Amino acid sequence: MDYTTDWRDSTCRLNIKGTFTFSDNAKFREILSLLKDEKVAILELDLSDLQFIDSAALGMLLLLHDEAQKKQKRVSISGAQGQIKKMLQLSNFEEIFNISYS
Repeated sequence: MDYTTDWRDSTCRLNIKGTFTFSDNAKFREILSLLKDEKVAILELDLSDLQFIDSAALGMLLLLHDEAQKKQKRVSISGAQGQIKKMLQLSNFEEIFNISYS
């Protein structure tokens, strides 16, 4: 997994690319640390360039959601398609995250 950040006021948009799996735990911790930044109110995850996600990565997204709630911040997901969209739907992530699909 690779990602880039784009800041707009209190929103940090992350474009996540490649594959997101258990082995991306260290990079995920970098994303998680963004919630510590006082400037961040909203973390937007753009998954349009993501090709694969596994169940461990879904668990990491849940952890991100939980940490954001503790800090009274919001996480949204956009651009999911193909296998990623299917995994999010099967996991009922629409009930947890604000998701807009491609």
